[in-house]
Amino acid sequence: MKVFITGGTGFVGSAVVQELVANGFEVVGLARSETSAQKLISWGAQPVRGSLTSLSTLATAAAQADAIIHLGFNNDFRHFFQAGAMDRRAIETMGRAISGTNKPLVVTYGTTGIRKHVETEHEVADTGLLKWLTPRKSEIVARQLMAQNINAFVVRLSPAVHGAGDKGFTRTVIERAKKATVLSTLA
Repeated sequence: MKVFITGGTGFVGSAVVQELVANGFEVVGLARSETSAQKLISWGAQPVRGSLTSLSTLATAAAQADAIIHLGFNNDFRHFFQAGAMDRRAIETMGRAISGTNKPLVVTYGTTGIRKHVETEHEVADTGLLKWLTPRKSEIVARQLMAQNINAFVVRLSPAVHGAGDKGFTRTVIERAKKATVLSTLA
């Protein structure tokens, strides 16, 4: 089975790529740079050069795959609304490419902002005030594809993941906390 993955060299994506390859899947990963392409090759995956804005590349790779996993997202918080629009277009493009097939398209969405209660698959995560504050509409777009009879799925991820090799938000917070001087008094 051939799986096309975006975000395959990211923290979560690298684990997914390596797990898929170890279990005999043929993996094709989107690579924005030569460094990313070489990482994919070293894990036994085949790179396809492009980015989330390379819509024709996304459409072709999705159409040629048996399954698609979308983990990619541009986490440039200076341009977060543009990143959200880029994500939406990428998901829509891959969805259109597999329309009329039963190929699965797995889309991830973070759970940041979901705090009041446990949400189930029957609730849309992007509601209330959060709907207006977050530009990331991955789950909404996937649900729109589902309504068009496209075999899309949503996997909700933790707001932050952390482990060996982490270079993201959690590691940054931990490193800052280690450097901070904390004064405590005993009462």
